[in-house]
Amino acid sequence: MKAQFVTGVTHELKTPLAVIKLHSNNLANYHTRLPELKRNQLIQAIQEQVQLLGKLVEDILELSRLDSGLVEIERQPISLKQMIAQAVAEMQPLAAEKEITLRWQKSNPEILIQADKDKINRLINNLIDNAIKYTPAKGFVEVKIASELVDGQKKILFQVCDTGIGIPPKEQSRIFERFYRIDPSHTIPGTGLGLSIVKEIVTAHGGEVTVNCPPEGGSIFTVSLPEM
Repeated sequence: MKAQFVTGVTHELKTPLAVIKLHSNNLANYHTRLPELKRNQLIQAIQEQVQLLGKLVEDILELSRLDSGLVEIERQPISLKQMIAQAVAEMQPLAAEKEITLRWQKSNPEILIQADKDKINRLINNLIDNAIKYTPAKGFVEVKIASELVDGQKKILFQVCDTGIGIPPKEQSRIFERFYRIDPSHTIPGTGLGLSIVKEIVTAHGGEVTVNCPPEGGSIFTVSLPEM
């Protein structure tokens, strides 16, 4: 498992480092001959790859902490509705940039859960970010919460639904694997670790995360957590 993880990290590092090296060499060798627009494009590309590397390091550290078993889940009463509302507000500019409608039913019930606030925030943001990434322009991403009784125990259901590219049935069982991508060409930016982190956080809270892809398209990610 550790060898596979190292291999995955190495693979994910190669592309951004290669892009940074290529563009920085072009700037160093030809900056006086390059038009200003081209120079700015190269600088922007380098900045984007540096940002991706930073996110990759952040995700690797988060997974390492979760894997260590030494991370204490600091449970406290938190309002899931309030946290989702905040995450949706923060993600609106990203959705707007792609002309995606990000919807959140403000009439959703007030639900309290005993959970680690920082980790649940990470979980929510990762799922919404993933939905936006894989949804084409003019599409929709909707966030829902509900409460239901399962085997005599009250469960909280948190869903992120999208009109994105969907996930082929044969790949749905692998979607939470580390570095696994539906888009192996890397045309969609990301570290390949976001959903793995979601699964680890959900498991640490005694919950479950599943994915369902309706025949009409899109994906529905459902997180089930024990209610307070």
